[in-house]
Amino acid sequence: MSAALSANSPATPASTTRTLGNMEINPIVSGLWQVAGKTMKPLEALRELVAQGFTAFDGADHYGHAEVYLGQLTHLLSLSPDSPEVHCFTKWCPSPGPMDEKIVKAALERSLVRMQESAIDLLQFHWWDYNDHRYIEALKHLTSFHRGGLLRNPPALTNFNTKILKRIVEEEGVSIVSNQVSFSILDRRPLSKGMVALCEKHDVKLLCYGTLLGGFFSEKWLQVPVLTQEHLTTTSLRKYSRFISQAGGWEVFLSLLKFLAGIATELRCSIPQLAMAYVLCQSQVSGVLIGQRLGVSSHHSDNKAVISDVLPRVSKEVIKRITTYCELKLVPLPGDCGDEYR
Repeated sequence: MSAALSANSPATPASTTRTLGNMEINPIVSGLWQVAGKTMKPLEALRELVAQGFTAFDGADHYGHAEVYLGQLTHLLSLSPDSPEVHCFTKWCPSPGPMDEKIVKAALERSLVRMQESAIDLLQFHWWDYNDHRYIEALKHLTSFHRGGLLRNPPALTNFNTKILKRIVEEEGVSIVSNQVSFSILDRRPLSKGMVALCEKHDVKLLCYGTLLGGFFSEKWLQVPVLTQEHLTTTSLRKYSRFISQAGGWEVFLSLLKFLAGIATELRCSIPQLAMAYVLCQSQVSGVLIGQRLGVSSHHSDNKAVISDVLPRVSKEVIKRITTYCELKLVPLPGDCGDEYR
């Protein structure tokens, strides 16, 4: 194959699912962190997501009633033999402290009760303080509970950096299914800090949040010449405005949006669709997490089109153009994956 043909070939194989542990999941995962706030008619909204083909969900022990809603959803679906299979992920984010078997099992059992399950599809573990090495003890207990059947997959991680992931898998010999990290066109730390390369070596998958930068990757911001506090109406916008400042500021970000708008026009898609496709084209990525404002707003058709229409049109050359632009124009974000939480 010629170099020209290779560059213009799709950047990722065409597929409606991605492998994650022993699961085949829809690569657009519905993130439920906004359930921690006020949510209207959550069960109806979750059922609609399933009806639209979005069958993977990401919750957490601290996302309000997210685990409870997922339990209600799976119970409701179990009453119909024709219901599609859904995959429900959660997180355990304990305060540093003793991590004996009893404590770890109690945490799993709380989630199991809330989710009305006998086993958890994917348990993602977060640790606040790397200087407290009891996270290793917790992960080894989680591995034992996977073997015992309480977890359907070995443990997963959330917001672990490259150095600590390397220690876990290479020095401690703990198998890790995935690491959930911030990954976007603007936040390319998984690439620049070696996370993707390490995950390739050990077949660890990535689940990626922040892909839409809290909503900043959108055409509507092209009409905002100056960003003010009045624009930052959500927690996500406030969070990712700090990322934009670190990457060079609003003027630099507007230039990036204009560049992406040009490529999106070429590909007949939107900026948000292009932003999702860029991350889905990266090695080891099993899915991107798209926050759901249950019962408030939805973009089901646009998100479905990312898989069916946009990804097949995103070539390796397009990915290279975007990456090269960012390397030349943006200031790299400081630290490694998840360091902003520590």
